[in-house]
Amino acid sequence: MFAHIAFGLFVSFVGYAYLAIKPPSPKICGSAGGPPVTSPRVKLDNGRHLAYKERGVAKEQAKHKIIVSHAFGDSKDFNFPISEEVLKELQIYIVAFDRAGYGESDPNPRRTVKSEAFDIQELADKLQLGPKFYVIGLSIGAYAIYGCLKYIPHRSCPCGSLDSFLVALLSRQAIERSLKRAARSTTVDISGGALYSMAGKVIQQGVHESLHRDLMVAFGKWDFEPTDISDPFPNNEGCVHIWQGYEDKVFPFELNRYLSQQLPWIMYHEVGDAGHLLIYNETHCEAVFKALVSS
Repeated sequence: MFAHIAFGLFVSFVGYAYLAIKPPSPKICGSAGGPPVTSPRVKLDNGRHLAYKERGVAKEQAKHKIIVSHAFGDSKDFNFPISEEVLKELQIYIVAFDRAGYGESDPNPRRTVKSEAFDIQELADKLQLGPKFYVIGLSIGAYAIYGCLKYIPHRSCPCGSLDSFLVALLSRQAIERSLKRAARSTTVDISGGALYSMAGKVIQQGVHESLHRDLMVAFGKWDFEPTDISDPFPNNEGCVHIWQGYEDKVFPFELNRYLSQQLPWIMYHEVGDAGHLLIYNETHCEAVFKALVSS
């Protein structure tokens, strides 16, 4: 009898522990009890949806089509401080999307660096952007760009033009250092956008499938190391740019400077008077886009 009681207590404890550590089920946008869908979305071949937001000239008239991978704790609603007049002058179309689990994009429990790259590719196909497009990764969102360089360089490389453009391309050491610094500070910006915030639409489907899983992918095992990536443009049909603020206290310049030295096919831009939020400066932002389309 005591054995049966002990076994019952053990099973109860295991069940309680499982419930305690199991993340809550996400509140899927558009499902019963979930947040409403208020943005345009594409349906991927695996049934998930990606929400997106467009800016600039119409994609049918655009000379340069750019897909943006947002930062940690951010969303497609991030807005570059660049005027519509400049976008029109440069003939730029921008589409930003909520990465899996963020905003109004469905979670992906199997999210990886590779899946993020293929989400970008499929978004481009569903929106009929053509066989080539530009990509921008902001802060931690740059790991999706690592994936593009590794798995789909043939898609993100417009012939005779700039192909992949990275803002604050990260190594995993940089991510690790930023989080350690964040733990020692009450107000550290690690999003590349507004001050780090857990509230609002960004995490409305659940913290685990947005923030936690984002970090799990960044810190998890990758199938490759960034320094192992071969030159995706051996015939000089494109190039990769890194823009780094010298005064960046979140992702120190030494990391991206070192990375660019290991990968000589990267064009490295170090901005002396800028920090992690260099993209929020209108002058720097305009310079970024002009360099992108003129390379």
